[in-house]
Amino acid sequence: MLAFFAAEHGAGKLLLEGEPGIGKTTLWRTGLDEAGRRGFRVLEARPAAAERELSFAALGDLLRELGDDIGGLPAPQRRALRIALLMDEVESDPPERRTIAVAVMELVRRISREAPLVVAVDDAQWLDAPSAGALDFALRRLAGATVRLFATSRADDGDRMTFTEADRLGIGPLSADALAELVRTRLGARFLRPVIRQLAASSGGNPFYALELATELLRTGQTLEPGERLPVPTHLRSVVAGRLETLSPPARDAALATAALAQPTAPVLKAVTGGGNAVAEAVSSGVLELHGESPRFTHPLFAASVYDDAPQAQRKAMHKRLAQVVTEPEERARQLAEAADGPDAAIATFVEAAAARAVARGAPDAGVRLAKLAADLTPPHRRNALHKRRLDCARYSYTSGDPKHARELLEDQLKDVAPGRERAEVELELGRAVLATSGAAAATARYERALSEVDGSDELELQALALTELADVHLADRRLDSNASGRAVALAEKVWNPALLAKALGIHGATMVWREEPVPPEYWQRALEVERSTGQRRWAGPAFAYALALMFRLEYDDATRWFLEVADSMRRRDDPMLHSVLLLLGDMARNSGRWGEATEYINEAHEVVVQTGRQSAEPECVIAKARIAMLRGEVDLARERIGGRTARCSRRAHVRRIGVVGVRPQRSDVRRSRAGA
Repeated sequence: MLAFFAAEHGAGKLLLEGEPGIGKTTLWRTGLDEAGRRGFRVLEARPAAAERELSFAALGDLLRELGDDIGGLPAPQRRALRIALLMDEVESDPPERRTIAVAVMELVRRISREAPLVVAVDDAQWLDAPSAGALDFALRRLAGATVRLFATSRADDGDRMTFTEADRLGIGPLSADALAELVRTRLGARFLRPVIRQLAASSGGNPFYALELATELLRTGQTLEPGERLPVPTHLRSVVAGRLETLSPPARDAALATAALAQPTAPVLKAVTGGGNAVAEAVSSGVLELHGESPRFTHPLFAASVYDDAPQAQRKAMHKRLAQVVTEPEERARQLAEAADGPDAAIATFVEAAAARAVARGAPDAGVRLAKLAADLTPPHRRNALHKRRLDCARYSYTSGDPKHARELLEDQLKDVAPGRERAEVELELGRAVLATSGAAAATARYERALSEVDGSDELELQALALTELADVHLADRRLDSNASGRAVALAEKVWNPALLAKALGIHGATMVWREEPVPPEYWQRALEVERSTGQRRWAGPAFAYALALMFRLEYDDATRWFLEVADSMRRRDDPMLHSVLLLLGDMARNSGRWGEATEYINEAHEVVVQTGRQSAEPECVIAKARIAMLRGEVDLARERIGGRTARCSRRAHVRRIGVVGVRPQRSDVRRSRAGA
């Protein structure tokens, strides 16, 4: 967009198109600021809907500061334009529109000789017809003049002026990451990833609606569980309520069914509405739109209003009807669960399997919701099943990026578990959640309890899991005298679970690197082969540990290549430990003098930490940012970034040394990026 104003000479037209609230005006303002910096003179109009039926309202806004210039026009043109702009009274015959248009053309031509000119119109769909006609006439006859038309319009609604020769820039929805940044800068708030994903889904990526939804969430103080619907403000509900009220009962059923389904299809809607024209009516009213056989709401806010405003009995009845029609297992499981009138062992089993499928396909938020439904549907006397489903709910919540919620669920579950395996499983999951929220020392206690519950029993795989996690936090907490990593490898070898073995080999390899023990090439070769067989690179896995060894040898290029491979794999899984790899990449970039690159890694790491609720790691990101500022000589900025956060930093974080370019980084300088540091 900014390139539109780069050339000093020549004409052009640029139209920003998009739905209301998508951010067109913000971009338009940014463009005008750029035009001003490049020496353009700006004529600006922002018509409103109420002005659409007026005459020359927008033209008056555009030319309101050009009274003296208008006075220099030939008499017929001057008189016609002054009357059109209500600057003179009509004394005889009214001016012809063509004379007014010629006057506008001549005026714009003269002004553009003094400085390049931008005719800027925000919300061009509200231009009154006389203004649009005069501008259209003038702009099509200004060949050779440096006059540019820069406008915004709702999609497919900018036809009041001729934009046939214009470059059209569609303004689409913001990504989840962009919305997170918008909420942070506008509202000073940071949300966990599950909430950010909900904001993106419920707002359709529209920044206006996203800010309104976020504001309502902050106002109510409501804590959302993964997969839970966002509260929609009353004033936003009123935006769509009027259109919904015009629907007939069958069309409303079609809309409710669409809101109740994850993957709605036209045949399913016809089946639950009795056929007829219900879907067609909802489409013609602008509530739904069809993409092939897939109906969708024209905006996600319709979905929230339709579903949340329906009485509970009506929603349950719709879920029962849908459960009899849909065939996709995950969809049917959800409909059965929402339609159930109480505990049902058969439905609970079906929903449990659907939750596992949802997580396996990369949708942990949906998995949390289904796992919770499965647990709620489990009869109390089914103790083993209930324990597993509650455990699944916590696991999926952690995976979705909400370790705080996972910890709350697990601490509640711990009150009901039996000693032995059940307690060990809960303590093991608690260790992971506590590591994210409170750090390595607190996690160590949980893993040790888990190990004590199964030590000496035949629960070999559970022992191996607990010991591997314990070895991980020992490494994070400088327990280099621990033999947990070697024991973890030995146990994992017996179990022969590739993912578990890969992690154990990676942790043991990293432990040897930190101890400055020689690691045989054949160890790395085997460890990397085991990890490769799992199809994923993970935090503390062999590829990570090998990159760490390369980093210690100052082989930064190779280390960066391996760390980036690990980071890419973690990004694809939305792995909450990604921040640790990014901080290490930032360390190497900083030590190599690539401070801009280091800043990008550190900023991304901080975002991951905030959005995944890993409070224990946030001080590390703040200190990393401050280090970059100090290296650039921005001491005040460094102080500002650290600010009052130093009280939250561990003693370990304070005493670390800053790595120096060309010097091997201190172990403490790199070890700070461990989880929970």
